[in-house]
Amino acid sequence: LVVEYGRGRDRIRRWTLAVVERFAAHAALVIHNAMLLKEIRRMAATDGLTGIANRRTFEETLAREISRAERTGNPVTLVMIDVDQFKRLNDERGHQVGDAVLQALGSGLSENLRPFDTVARYGGEEFAVIMPGCTVEESVIAAERIRRRAVASTPVPEVTLSAGAATYPDSARDASELVGRAD
Repeated sequence: LVVEYGRGRDRIRRWTLAVVERFAAHAALVIHNAMLLKEIRRMAATDGLTGIANRRTFEETLAREISRAERTGNPVTLVMIDVDQFKRLNDERGHQVGDAVLQALGSGLSENLRPFDTVARYGGEEFAVIMPGCTVEESVIAAERIRRRAVASTPVPEVTLSAGAATYPDSARDASELVGRAD
């Protein structure tokens, strides 16, 4: 903090300096609290292991995209991706390897999507990708492309993934039905 005092060579009075110091301390506290709040919001919206959106964020985003689709008439595709035989992978290779696979999948999925798509960890070894504007015809192609690229991102070559896709409004009438159809 720099303070300029424009009265020639006179000294700044102690009480003036004390007021400026208090102001600076309060400003620093406000800035620190704002940074903490931003971090708390980020932590509440993301999965701690993978760094992608969590289930709560997924549900909010899907509801928002379906609402937008109702207004605009554009489709919304949901792709559900599941790690095949994940329990066996954890049992045979250990939970650290399982965690590494999930982290790699989170990164791999995020890097291979459009900027306005949303990838989320839906459950233990299950991921969901919300793709606004993706039609029924495009959904199968998109699901396979996402699945293939996600497999390539994992550190364990024998990992396989299953993917399913469904599109609103063609495959489902609401978010719950869309999730069921894609799953």
